[in-house]
Amino acid sequence: MLRGAILALAGDPFPRTARKLTGADLWRIRLWIHGVPWRVVYQVRDRERLVIITRVARRDEATYRGV
Repeated sequence: MLRGAILALAGDPFPRTARKLTGADLWRIRLWIHGVPWRVVYQVRDRERLVIITRVARRDEATYRGV
């Protein structure tokens, strides 16, 4: 599930569930895997056609710290 969601970003880096993070050029998607919330934080570079995954973490108060 996690791997599939990350690979799907290559085809559509802005799925309808993606949200832009405030104050940064980063996006995030939410995932629930076996009842546990996960976040994938990533950056999209349109010119280079790159999606750069910056963090994959279980959702807690430290998920976005230091991104």
